[in-house]
Amino acid sequence: MITSDNIYKAIKTRLKQIFKATELQIKDIKNITPPCLYIQYVNSSDKEVANETYNTTCLFNIVYFADADELLNLLEVENRLKKAFKKAIPVYYINNFGETVRKFIKPEVNSDPEENTEYILVVSLSFDFIQDADIDYINGANDEFDTGEYDNPETMDILDLD
Repeated sequence: MITSDNIYKAIKTRLKQIFKATELQIKDIKNITPPCLYIQYVNSSDKEVANETYNTTCLFNIVYFADADELLNLLEVENRLKKAFKKAIPVYYINNFGETVRKFIKPEVNSDPEENTEYILVVSLSFDFIQDADIDYINGANDEFDTGEYDNPETMDILDLD
């Protein structure tokens, strides 16, 4: 399944492509060096909507800290961010078989003027998508009770309906 960590990495990659000259603050948000961008994880949830299918929502904020000496037009940065996430972004994850899978996910992009100040811009990315649950194929146990009876040849006679 796609995790919030997978989405974080996809956002980070997209920001590095669009804002090549702007530092991406990763760890120490207390000691920032403007101008810079920061990816803030807000929350995520998975809600089962059908058997083995989940509706996943994940929310991130992109925070831009402008330099006081060279104050960039925050509307320009906001437009660049909206354009950067206007199209779906590729999210990579590892499936149950150890294969790298790419899925394109398009976020809803919002900016709340009340959160923005003269030197700080906050743009929210809300991801909302459907995905299949990971099914545990370890040791042949992939049924709901982890008995392995669905695919274990030694117990197939139990399931034989003939």
